[in-house]
Amino acid sequence: SERAAATALQRSLLPARLPSVPGGELAARYVPGGEAGVGGDWYDVFTLPSGRLGVVIGDVVSHGLRAAVIMGRMRSALRAYALETEDPAVVLEKLDRETGNFEPGVMATVGFAIYDGLVERRNIPVDDGLNRLCGVLEAGSSAEGACATIMDKLLAGQDPNDDIALVILCQTSAPNPAEEE
Repeated sequence: SERAAATALQRSLLPARLPSVPGGELAARYVPGGEAGVGGDWYDVFTLPSGRLGVVIGDVVSHGLRAAVIMGRMRSALRAYALETEDPAVVLEKLDRETGNFEPGVMATVGFAIYDGLVERRNIPVDDGLNRLCGVLEAGSSAEGACATIMDKLLAGQDPNDDIALVILCQTSAPNPAEEE
């Protein structure tokens, strides 16, 4: 009966459906543990008040109803902290402090990220930002050239309100099947 309760609790705390992401697609899965029983694994994807997307994945070290309950507490606390600040480091620091104080001896691994920034601006549809990004890319550019062009044209000398991370991968030639082995 404890396993059934833990499974029901775990499933009730996972997102019923994932948010819609303009210009993107989300998918997620949860598979409960086998003989060890349901653990404290979870994922969460939610839209923040700014319109940005919060993405979380975590694992409470343990199994059974206790792990599922702790997971639920951590999930709720993380969502609350994400409403206060959109800085993942601050959110995770607060979650760590809360967990250490109210769940002594519990160990968990949690990753939290905030999605987009370069093409997403307040009051501008994401599709417009993606179209701007595609419009500045030039065929045949080197990875370094593409980075410089994107940053120059999309920021246009403005200081960003948020961090921007940009990684470009340019394929310079068709892959050689013999080298892939």
